[in-house]
Amino acid sequence: MEDKKVTGYYIPVNEIASEIGSAKVANIVMLGAYVAVSGKISAEEIKKIIREKAY
Repeated sequence: MEDKKVTGYYIPVNEIASEIGSAKVANIVMLGAYVAVSGKISAEEIKKIIREKAY
């Protein structure tokens, strides 16, 4: 079995969302954190996807 490394991050998403003004954006805060640390997808790609799905 391959040994895989796991890295954990503490992201106070609820607190950040509250500072923004709405707890409803906590999932977007988490998505932004994932984009920032993973390097798997760019912020521009995420913005494009959100725009496409919002309409």
